Amino acid sequence: MRSRINDHVLFYSTKGPYGCFSNFSLHPIIVDKKRYKTCEHYYQSAKFVPTDLLYANKIANAKTPKEAALLGRDKSRKLIRPDWEEIKLDVMRKTLMHKVEQHEDVKETLLGTGYRKIIENSPGDRFWGWGSDRDGENWLGRIWMEIRAELRGETEETEDEFLDVFFAGGTPRSLTPRVWNKRKGCPQPPKGLPSVYVGRPSRYGNPFKLINEQDRADIIRQYEEWLLSDPEKVAEVKRDLKGKHLICWCAPLACHADVLLRVANEEDEDK
Repeated sequence: MRSRINDHVLFYSTKGPYGCFSNFSLHPIIVDKKRYKTCEHYYQSAKFVPTDLLYANKIANAKTPKEAALLGRDKSRKLIRPDWEEIKLDVMRKTLMHKVEQHEDVKETLLGTGYRKIIENSPGDRFWGWGSDRDGENWLGRIWMEIRAELRGETEETEDEFLDVFFAGGTPRSLTPRVWNKRKGCPQPPKGLPSVYVGRPSRYGNPFKLINEQDRADIIRQYEEWLLSDPEKVAEVKRDLKGKHLICWCAPLACHADVLLRVANEEDEDK
């Protein structure tokens, strides 16, 4: 059985490959037409809207995210909005979603984590992180995983199901066929699941090469048109890939494997 710890995505500071998951990372966000230097600036200032707008503006204009955090956590300030504890998780979701939507590098890093568990490796915060005992609530990591699932059109339950399968080594034949990533560190189809590699140089590899990431959608569209223009290829895909899990190098980013999965499993119109 694999170790879950070794397959976690850990972040805390702005350094390292996952530093962009920190609210201190220098990724400005625009919320309601107002620009905030970092997510921390927005989140901490939101505590005082509309109860203390002058102080909220002071936080928003802080020189650094650390200064914004210190101002927002100042317990001597009494005008924090009374419902803050009830809404703070929703505010954080809104904050991180703005970050993903406004920064392509953050989105790519998030999707690149596959199905690994994302954890804020904070030694002293058991609410937003997992704390020194690694048994905290890890809400910041959980919200990142919620957004990751949403970007893929999935649910938290789907992610949990795949994580359990991945680490338990089971053979859940009831799982809906999907596309998996062949790269090391990404969950692979558990033994017993029918799966087919469709990357290059297999017979199902995409003949159209992706040069620039911004061309991904066009390449997928080009592949789909090429495939659907040949009834014999379509019949072959349905015969060989129906009900099977597909493996490539791009998931969870979109690629030609998504086209193959859909074509293989869609019902014929004349049935």
